[in-house]
Amino acid sequence: MKHIKPTTLGLMKKPYQLRGQHYLVVSALGFFRLGVAYTSDAQDQNFRFLPDSQQWQKLLHVLPAGQAVDEIMPKARSEVLLTASAHAPQGKPVTELTVSLQLESWRKQLRVIGDRRWVNSLLPLYQVSEPAPFTQMPLSWERAYGGPRHTANPQGRGYTGHAMSALFGVNRGVLPNLEDPHAPVLSPAKAYAPAGVGPLPLHWSPRRERFGSFDQHWIEHDAPGLAADTDPLAFNRAPADQWLPQPLVGGEAYCLEHLHPQHPRIAGVLPGFVARGFVQRHGGELEEVALQPDTVWFFPEQDIGLLIYHGQIEIDDAEAQDITAVMVAYEDAQAPRSMQHYRDVFALRSDADTAPLHLYNESQLAPLPGDAVLAGREAQRQAEALARQARVETATAGIQQDLCERYDLPLPTPGVPAGPVAMQTADTSARLSAQEIADGDFDLTGVVAQARARADQARTHGEQQMARLQQMKAELQATYGEHAGTATEHRLAGDTVAQKNAAFDLACVPAYDLLPADSQALALAPAVDAMLANLKLPAPQDPAVIASLREKFSQSLLQLPALRRRGRHAAMTPSAPAQALAPEVAAWLGLQIRQWHQGGALLAGRDLAGIDLREADLRGADLREVMLEQADLRGACLAGANLEGAVLCGAMLDGADFTDARLHHANLCASSAAGTCFAGADLRQARVSHARWQGSTLRAARLNDCLAQHIDLTSACLDLADLRGASLLQAQAPHSSWQGASLDKTVLLKAVLDHADFSRAQLQRVTLLDASLVGSRWQAANLVKVVAGGTADWSGADLRDLRAAQCGWHGARFCGADLSDAHCLRCTFDTCDFDAARLHRTLLANSRFMNARFHRADAMQADFYQAMCRKTDFSDANLHLASLIQADLSGADLTGATLTQTRLDDQRRAA
Repeated sequence: MKHIKPTTLGLMKKPYQLRGQHYLVVSALGFFRLGVAYTSDAQDQNFRFLPDSQQWQKLLHVLPAGQAVDEIMPKARSEVLLTASAHAPQGKPVTELTVSLQLESWRKQLRVIGDRRWVNSLLPLYQVSEPAPFTQMPLSWERAYGGPRHTANPQGRGYTGHAMSALFGVNRGVLPNLEDPHAPVLSPAKAYAPAGVGPLPLHWSPRRERFGSFDQHWIEHDAPGLAADTDPLAFNRAPADQWLPQPLVGGEAYCLEHLHPQHPRIAGVLPGFVARGFVQRHGGELEEVALQPDTVWFFPEQDIGLLIYHGQIEIDDAEAQDITAVMVAYEDAQAPRSMQHYRDVFALRSDADTAPLHLYNESQLAPLPGDAVLAGREAQRQAEALARQARVETATAGIQQDLCERYDLPLPTPGVPAGPVAMQTADTSARLSAQEIADGDFDLTGVVAQARARADQARTHGEQQMARLQQMKAELQATYGEHAGTATEHRLAGDTVAQKNAAFDLACVPAYDLLPADSQALALAPAVDAMLANLKLPAPQDPAVIASLREKFSQSLLQLPALRRRGRHAAMTPSAPAQALAPEVAAWLGLQIRQWHQGGALLAGRDLAGIDLREADLRGADLREVMLEQADLRGACLAGANLEGAVLCGAMLDGADFTDARLHHANLCASSAAGTCFAGADLRQARVSHARWQGSTLRAARLNDCLAQHIDLTSACLDLADLRGASLLQAQAPHSSWQGASLDKTVLLKAVLDHADFSRAQLQRVTLLDASLVGSRWQAANLVKVVAGGTADWSGADLRDLRAAQCGWHGARFCGADLSDAHCLRCTFDTCDFDAARLHRTLLANSRFMNARFHRADAMQADFYQAMCRKTDFSDANLHLASLIQADLSGADLTGATLTQTRLDDQRRAA
């Protein structure tokens, strides 16, 4: 089911059944700032709810234990909830305090008292201690009246449960900290109603009694739905005195007193937004679900409130399988939007081509910003454009001044531009302001359209240049005729010499920043001296000035190599050499580098792009951050070499030996490494996208956080490898081996792993969504919280003795797979296909199989204890000696199934 919502509105939904009819409840949750008047006069400042993703983090640690933020059921009465503590004014200790919560004319007060104790004695019979001072007191049910025997508050304090408790040894105890000002607690033996402000658990009185009769009639007619005599008030979570006399509509004034450490009084007005809900059924049009606000929950210590809207619609399927999408939105009550508007937005956000462009277009599903907000965004956009322009102009002026001083040129006249005049008003039509990005409110349609236009322009320009090149080639042929080839040969001979010189010059430049600290000054001295000589400083020269300039030039020279390497390191495709080296030049340069290495020269950081180092012995070499794009290292030995941060983009590494090599943060994109050995190599944070590593050996290699999208690992060996945090999106790895490998948060989305061997592998929070795993082997593998469903195909896979917990296989195919003796606990197999699969002695306890298919499956002695098998197809399946105790078989199809000695719960229906 697709969910569509703005970032400033939460969405929850849940199906339920009552009196034979199925319903889908839609819940919209809007967080708002406390102490703010959400009125039409303040629309420019508070024209939307707060981003819901940011508010959940604030609430998770303050929600009452075991309580959800919403039970996702419609409420018969609007209600108010409060999660807070009482706070003494100015933080000064008090023994008693009254807190209050008011919404329009409705008001509730609580008397908050310090810790007290009671004791039974002779004179007087019942004594109560003086309350202890406090500065803060939680308004929780643990502090209210109650106790283990009190059905309305088993978590409370003070209630003994017996009028003659003293005779049974209970002659002392504590009193509650929270009381109704009009009904004080006078005796620990009386069952007073507890005074509180938070949500009541559904198993406490009086909520429990409102859920109706779960008797034989319910078993025969209403199970597994709600009882037919369920009281609609059962879904009101607040105490009855917090049910409002009038329905919530939004825009109500509220006031909170003594519920915040710094603000004794918080007053404001609830947002008056109107929430809209929509659903789409299979093949149907968008339908509206009427949403009404029925709950407001205050969290004053977090400075936020929560407004909850509920609505419901009749559906045909118990699990809402007939609903394909749910969408929620909200709007200004004074500016309602048409149904057609929401149909158009739904279409844009449902289409795969347009949905990404509108993902952050908040204005489609939330109130439009006011004029002041739009003007502020435009002003910020212009300011940012001017700041960018100023930075460019400052940098340009600095370069001009440096050039003029270096070459003794006259400085440009102040106020007169030295080159083309920059735009006085920047074109910001397609740029986004920082505020728009922060608000998540922007439409990418224009930005993408402009980018595509630029791409088309560049493509057209390239085609024109290619046409011009072909024209020049034809002109050359017409001019030289049969001698055109000879002319070209002479030119290429000259190019070879030029290539040698150019390649040699590049290779000779050392990476000053990678030299030992004591060698840097000596290596930099010639270059610094040349730079000082070019300045033509007037005599006499101040030694202090010379020293300062030498230091600045040295620092610049130290930084430049790293900056140049950084750009090439980020490339996904080879960016050097600009023109491929002639074979003789590449071989000659390789010979030079071999000699340098043997002579002890530092090779780290050097530019060796396009070099030929076939069969070279570079064991243990220091090749940190070396540039080896399109280099030929086939058959080379680099065992134990240090290639941290090296760039081998597009390099040929076939048959090379990188055993125990250090390739941390290296760039190996688009490289070929067929049959290459990376055993024990350190490839942490390496980039290996679009690489061709068929048949390579990565046994015990470290690939933590490695980025290897679209890599080809056909028949590769990754046994015992560490792939925690690695991303192998759409990897091709059929017939590969991953025995004993460790994968944590590893991404193998849409990977091809047919006939791969994951025996004894450890997988945790791994993504195998939409992967192909036909015939793969997983004996004794351990999977925890793995997501491996979607269109994932496990047909014919061997999963014997697999151990899996809390994994999601929704929609996966297991046709003909063998899961004998596997343990799959608390896993999700909804809509999975187990046609002709083998599940002998498979443990599937507490797992979900809704709408799954076990046609012709052999599940002899399989254990489905407490499994949810609603609408599951067991037709012609072998369930001999299987256990279906406490399994939910509502709507399951057992036609033709073998049920000999199958253990069934007497109170569960098998049809």
